[in-house]
Amino acid sequence: MDGKAAKKNACRIFTPQRFRPAKPRLETFTFQHHACISHQPAHSHQPLQPTEVNSRREFEHSIFSADNMGIPAKRTKTKTRRWLRSVDQVKEDILSPRHLEIYKETKANEDLPGLGQHYCIECAKWFETDYSLTKHSKGKPHKRRLKDLENPYTHKDADAAVGLWTDNGTGPEKAKSQEIDMMA
Repeated sequence: MDGKAAKKNACRIFTPQRFRPAKPRLETFTFQHHACISHQPAHSHQPLQPTEVNSRREFEHSIFSADNMGIPAKRTKTKTRRWLRSVDQVKEDILSPRHLEIYKETKANEDLPGLGQHYCIECAKWFETDYSLTKHSKGKPHKRRLKDLENPYTHKDADAAVGLWTDNGTGPEKAKSQEIDMMA
């Protein structure tokens, strides 16, 4: 291989087929030797020509974007994966059995763990076996949930969080008279 072909191949970026974006990115362009990432890093302080700016942005986006990385965005998946019912909804379930029945009717028993037979009302979770349900009821997360359900969140708490509350305190303290003993 001659010198020019080696430099040209050294400047190309090859990615596996599954990580390639649908649109043609910078990988399809031919690089000039001075714009190669191996010879001129992305944080270089040399000014770029206007035509190079767009290709550099596309290059950095295609290489450093989450689409091309092997790790999925975990943060966004876990936010909705194990969504539990709120404390207000669980409190309604405890107070009125009809409210709980309406919720359970929305779920298909075939899709639930243990065919929907083992359910913890306080935590709003289904379990595979009765053993796992009793094990869960002895654990810390269940006990924390029971503690949260003792004092449910009210409008008074919401107003206090915003700063709207009635303060019927004693008011400012009055100045007490002090006797000063002046000895001459």
